[in-house]
Amino acid sequence: MIPCPQRELPEKDRSTPNTHPLLISYPIQANHVVETAIAERKQKMLVAMATGTGKTFTMVNPVYRLMKSGVAKRVLFWVNRRALAVQAIRAFASFEPEPGLKFDKIYEVYNQKSH
Repeated sequence: MIPCPQRELPEKDRSTPNTHPLLISYPIQANHVVETAIAERKQKMLVAMATGTGKTFTMVNPVYRLMKSGVAKRVLFWVNRRALAVQAIRAFASFEPEPGLKFDKIYEVYNQKSH
């Protein structure tokens, strides 16, 4: 994930709890580190997690928070295999940041076949 922040995290984003019922401690910590780096105007980050630990789901939450706050307008989520692209699209489509509200109904989710 490489967001292109245009300014610091707005107060409304910092004051919104970084929680989701399905996030456990280490994804919450990863989200906090990413958001802190963005607030410090870092534009390149690498989040490394072991296979099967929920990297995609971990990143959907901060992507939503960054887009909702207006810090990011677009986010590139890069994968190197078609199966991972399908998994990522499903994760973004099924993510429910607020009750009854799915990510892909709020923001458009593209893949290479969308263009």
